[in-house]
Amino acid sequence: RQDRLRTVHQHRVVAGEPRLGLGQPLGPGGRLRYIAHGAEAVLPLAQSWPLGPAAARLVRHTGYVAGPAADPLPGAGGEVLVAVGGGDLGRRLLDCAAEAAVRSPHLWRLRVGGADAAAHARALAARHPGATMVAEPAAADYRARLAAAACSVSLAGYNTVMDLAPLTTPAVLVPDTTGGEREQAIRAAALAGHPGIAVLELEALTPAQLAETVEALAGRARPPLPLALDGAERAAAALLALALPERSPAERSPAGRSPAERSTA
Repeated sequence: RQDRLRTVHQHRVVAGEPRLGLGQPLGPGGRLRYIAHGAEAVLPLAQSWPLGPAAARLVRHTGYVAGPAADPLPGAGGEVLVAVGGGDLGRRLLDCAAEAAVRSPHLWRLRVGGADAAAHARALAARHPGATMVAEPAAADYRARLAAAACSVSLAGYNTVMDLAPLTTPAVLVPDTTGGEREQAIRAAALAGHPGIAVLELEALTPAQLAETVEALAGRARPPLPLALDGAERAAAALLALALPERSPAERSPAGRSPAERSTA
């Protein structure tokens, strides 16, 4: 219920009554809560969205929302997979990666996003002939290739990190900080100490540095990221606990309801 709950999704309010602010009183019955899709031990909400003491006590971190890991694509092992998502951000990273590929014994597969992806991929290949590189538009097999890759190079967006989280593929994260953006930099910094994860700054990045970092990681499996990925289920349980506080967990669960109750839910 909007008068009792607001949901916060990775620093953004995605549901709730906008008239209720972080510093305002609790809703009826004092049951307002802030549910954050995140991990308090790794990247608490307050690290990127400062909260007052009263509001901070109302936050419940329920883990991230992500699907299961994809199966590795047969024949895609040993590649360095470079991807910058489906937009125009990260073109500088692609150019740097194309030059870094010349210095590497691995095949570098550059996935280009944006409306002009095909044209930009052709331009990359033309500027770097003979490199151990394939440049092509973004494609649906990205997650399967990521699971098989020797190393990943990418920005540090939410979806990218969620794709990496359950895998053992080592990764180089290059957060996008254009326009004063801080979200990716904060996320990357929180993961920088994890084995098999390297973080580089795009502004100062050179092809030699990128190639050296990739070669130090490539082919060395890392532990999955220590992130709970069942945030949807946990958030649903928290919602039900707030909406139906008088019921037991079994009664709040769909499996614990009678057929009549389930039919009217």
